[in-house]
Amino acid sequence: MTSNTEQSIDLGPDTPVYGTEGTEIGIDEDGCGYIQITTAEEVSYTFSVGKAAVEGFVEKVAAETDPRPGLEPPEDAPTDIESPHGWDAALRHTGGGIWNIIFRKIFDGNRVDVTIDAGNPDGVAVGGYRGGTWLGEITHTELDDPGYETALQTARYLIEQIEAGEFEEEIEEVFG
Repeated sequence: MTSNTEQSIDLGPDTPVYGTEGTEIGIDEDGCGYIQITTAEEVSYTFSVGKAAVEGFVEKVAAETDPRPGLEPPEDAPTDIESPHGWDAALRHTGGGIWNIIFRKIFDGNRVDVTIDAGNPDGVAVGGYRGGTWLGEITHTELDDPGYETALQTARYLIEQIEAGEFEEEIEEVFG
């Protein structure tokens, strides 16, 4: 937990807290700190750091920027999100001022995220992760009628399709 006099941030597991095009700093899904650097050739190097170091970095950045942009979710974004059985759903700050609605489930040690951009709910993407590392996109849907209600319905429909095995080939391709 880091804080200044007016706000506090819960740095729970699987929380990127800072990122640029080639750098990401955060807390992984096991609650450990990390720094990930990606070269221009798209080769990624991940370094373990203590969670306290990440929290200290957040405090330093927070002290240098007032107010801290992106720490408040979009005003009209839903916060009470109903999720299908076996899936976790939450409005999450994913770093860099970006908020997403993420439905998440672990399959055989691999994580599938069904994601909606909370600031611009005009599509739904499904991606695969292993150990906090992005492996690739499974599928995505652009919405003809953007908005939270349509995006949430589409996310739940994609989850039904995943559970029914309709993306089995795509999932196998991403997770290998």
